[in-house]
Amino acid sequence: MPSDETGIVSKTSIPDKEHPSPTGQRLPRNYLAVLLSCALLAVVGLTFQVRHEYHRTLDDWREKLSGIADGEATYVTAWLHERMGDTEIVTARARVISVLSPGMGKEARDRTSALMQPQLDQTARFYGYSAIYILDLRGNIRASTANAPSLPGSIVDPLKSISEMTVRVLPDAIADRLGARVGFASPVLSGGRVLGVALLLTPADHIYALPFQESGTTRTGESLVLREENGKVVVFGSLRNAADLSAEQYRSLEPGALATRTVLERHAASGEDDDYRHVRTLVETRFIPEVGWGVITKIDREEALQSFYPQATLEVAIGLVIVLALIAVSIAAWRHQQVGLLEAEIVRRKKVEHDLRQAEELFSKAFRNSPEGFTISTLHEGRCIEANDAYLNMVGYERSEVIGKTASEMELWVDPAARSALVTRLLTEGLISQEKACFRTKLGESRAIRLSAEVI
Repeated sequence: MPSDETGIVSKTSIPDKEHPSPTGQRLPRNYLAVLLSCALLAVVGLTFQVRHEYHRTLDDWREKLSGIADGEATYVTAWLHERMGDTEIVTARARVISVLSPGMGKEARDRTSALMQPQLDQTARFYGYSAIYILDLRGNIRASTANAPSLPGSIVDPLKSISEMTVRVLPDAIADRLGARVGFASPVLSGGRVLGVALLLTPADHIYALPFQESGTTRTGESLVLREENGKVVVFGSLRNAADLSAEQYRSLEPGALATRTVLERHAASGEDDDYRHVRTLVETRFIPEVGWGVITKIDREEALQSFYPQATLEVAIGLVIVLALIAVSIAAWRHQQVGLLEAEIVRRKKVEHDLRQAEELFSKAFRNSPEGFTISTLHEGRCIEANDAYLNMVGYERSEVIGKTASEMELWVDPAARSALVTRLLTEGLISQEKACFRTKLGESRAIRLSAEVI
């Protein structure tokens, strides 16, 4: 006889704890940890690749700038040697020596000077000098090119005691008046004795053209010549990125610290620096010891990295796609695994249901066809839930007269107190077997029986 709470203890209403349903589960922590680790490794690898590409791009440009700077320094040095060679050729001419000879009379000197002028003009025109002067040791001009302006004392006085080749950058005011920027001076010697000085003046545009054509292949690349003036390093030559500046603005520009150290410390350097525009640049510098000049070759860092940015963007995009694909594939694999588990659970539950139905069918057949009388009723009231044919025949009732009726309503027990005692024992022991009892049939007959009962 079942208890009144039978309906809430049906085994099929409680999930099997040994086989939980996979539906609604979150991504397992260990699975998520592996997924995040793989994604992190992908990000680290991508970062390493981008940084490697970044440094490789800068190294390529530094190597290129180094080659250009070497070429620029070689070019400027060759230009200086060429000019020095021109000056030495002029000083070696016989007429130059003769016009400076102390024993030559004035008329002879004047004739020699007149004959020399076309030669000096041809040399100046052919080699690109603004003027050529031949001076004696007192600073007097013995010969010069046609229409050569007079020389100020600040230029002449230092030449009176010259003993070796000298390269001098002319001050702005004098340079503008003479139409020249650099003077090459060399003593005129005869028998080991200094007779005078040959001075060759070079136009400013020749100096400004010294840094050569490599800068044209880039948007911001340029090469500059620097020199020291009164303890300060100044730009000496044209500025590609400051072409519209006035002379005053041009002179006020200061090169970067790296370029300044090149001239003041007299050595080459390489690195990054802020230039006269206060823009970050890649810089290579070279020092020309013959004249104490510095040559700087540079390019804006932003332009140097122009090819890197699209490549880095592409690599980042590819990396993100790979990471997202990895996550998507991992989640898809997990979902496939969950679907597999769900399908297995469905198969298992169907089997359980099938087995349960078979068990129910076996129980129903055994219950209904048993020769012993079987009934299922509530414990306290004794309300009949089910009864087999043997029981119905024993008590003489039809099924419809029994199902849903209590023992007291049917006056089934001859001694109701005996049923109460039976219920008490069942609550305590849970099972009784072959107990003697007395039932009353439908016709009112008393029938002795052997009763076995179990709480379900």
